[in-house]
Amino acid sequence: ESETSGSAVLEFNLGANLGTAPVTMFGKPVAPSLTLMSQRAYYGQFSVRGGDLEKGVVKDVLDYEFRMVNLAAATKLSENWSVTGALEYDELRSFRTDEKKYHAFSPILSLSRMKPLSDASMLAFDANLRYAFTKTISPYEIPGVFEDDGDNWQTGVTLTYVRVFGPDGRLMVLPSLGLTSTSYVKNDHSGRVDYLWTGGLSATYQLTEHFGIQTFLTYGNKSANAKGREKLENSRKYENLDLGISITGQYAF
Repeated sequence: ESETSGSAVLEFNLGANLGTAPVTMFGKPVAPSLTLMSQRAYYGQFSVRGGDLEKGVVKDVLDYEFRMVNLAAATKLSENWSVTGALEYDELRSFRTDEKKYHAFSPILSLSRMKPLSDASMLAFDANLRYAFTKTISPYEIPGVFEDDGDNWQTGVTLTYVRVFGPDGRLMVLPSLGLTSTSYVKNDHSGRVDYLWTGGLSATYQLTEHFGIQTFLTYGNKSANAKGREKLENSRKYENLDLGISITGQYAF
């Protein structure tokens, strides 16, 4: 709330997901999957070419690469309810200096329900719980700052409406609303809670059997409790608007 200014960020994402046929475990069919994702972010830049001299050293601080590996297993509890357990590794790097800044390891438990409303629509509910074991990597020690300050419990709920259009069902529109609460548990950040509200709208069109195109618009609003306001001061609150396009491909073998 002090000397605020806007910032535009250009992000590039590349991801892949491998899912296999269900295997039987404890008498239930369990579907394993492996997801990989990488994201690069360029602040205040709309070209991926090098240089950025006008940004000076800021580019080494703000421009980042995020990497994620997620190994999951999902099973149905009933016709409409399903549960997923996962292990996830995340890491944050400055791709300009090849310096790792942060990594986290998280066990995750998710519960979801799909409720058909008609032949062309359904309502999806998702709830998840995760604990993040974190490490912030700094080249030197900072008094009062610890490498595991980021350890947290995170809970989230998302409600999504799915609507399919057209006789062949190629167009799918998904408005959604979500809330995520992040409770920090270590050192001076113990008791800090961050809240993130999100609202989004995406549309996917299946171009062929194997390829599709998606556009999305997502608004996010982050705030914090009293402990968070004390620790984060001017950075305790922000608003974010994401607009993007993606190309997806799928192949069964």
